[in-house]
Amino acid sequence: MDARALLSAVLLAFPPPPAGAEGFSVWAERARAEKDPEVRIDYCGKALERWRESDGTLNKAAVLSARGNAFVLKRRYGQAVLDFSSAIGLSPGDPFPLNSRGIAYTRLRQYDRALADLDKAIGLDPDYAEAYVNRAIARHELGRRPEAFQDFDKAVELDAARPNPFLNRGIARCRERDFKLGIEDLGTALKLSPKDVEAFNSRGHCALLSGNLGLAQGDFLAALKIDRNSAAAYDGLGFVHLEREKPDRAKESFLKSLKVDVNRADPYVGLALAWWKKKAPDRALASFRKAAVVDPVFTQGPDAIRRRASLAYTDKHLKTLLELAARLAQERAQKR
Repeated sequence: MDARALLSAVLLAFPPPPAGAEGFSVWAERARAEKDPEVRIDYCGKALERWRESDGTLNKAAVLSARGNAFVLKRRYGQAVLDFSSAIGLSPGDPFPLNSRGIAYTRLRQYDRALADLDKAIGLDPDYAEAYVNRAIARHELGRRPEAFQDFDKAVELDAARPNPFLNRGIARCRERDFKLGIEDLGTALKLSPKDVEAFNSRGHCALLSGNLGLAQGDFLAALKIDRNSAAAYDGLGFVHLEREKPDRAKESFLKSLKVDVNRADPYVGLALAWWKKKAPDRALASFRKAAVVDPVFTQGPDAIRRRASLAYTDKHLKTLLELAARLAQERAQKR
């Protein structure tokens, strides 16, 4: 889901502001030029404060959509939904805010609402490739796999010159453990966008799960060469080191990931596995406890953990994760 591209595109329509003006169009233009999502949120807010009828309802809707997409980038999905809903109310015939609200609902795991929005977006524009991609993602999360891949294929048909359809179809194929086709799709995405950090990380993850540690390590290092603050790439390298039985190097990578972002479960899971390999079960449980705070799936029983592990980790780690989950459940039961 290419939220950054959406955010840039929605603001391109604004004309250059008149010299000396400090009204709506000036702040809308500043928001368009600003790369930092948090600052864009602020600038969009200032634009909306200055909006007047003469600025046009559709321009107001565009700024609301832009701020909504910035909220998505900051993982503030509830606020994003509010802005997209306001934009839809102002411009009900525009598929763009419907698609964007569908993205936010998907991130909130409200998949039925996401599908309703994405169906409407596609109804308004049957050639809207991005909406097909996002509907495919929501359908895949609901287990509607044949329909999901129909949508992915339609997006590729409509927009084969852009990496996003290949990227997301590749990710879905890897989740289905169809590693060969997944890696192929992700390779196509990288040919179309050679500096796409998400594509490198996704192909690296797919290669890791398939056992191709050389490709995995190369892709994670390539991602870090482009973006030294890619937490997912540090996580990926950590799991490569775990596969190679190098827990100390793995810990170094996971700690670097946490310096970038403390709100992700994978580095805590990785640290737990590394401490377990070093025969330090108390430290392993302490890290696993933090993973469970970030992602409660680790407290939802063996079946939920198996599903989560099958998507994120190699099979060799499942037994350890189940053991840690059992110890955490026992610990919580004793505190009641």
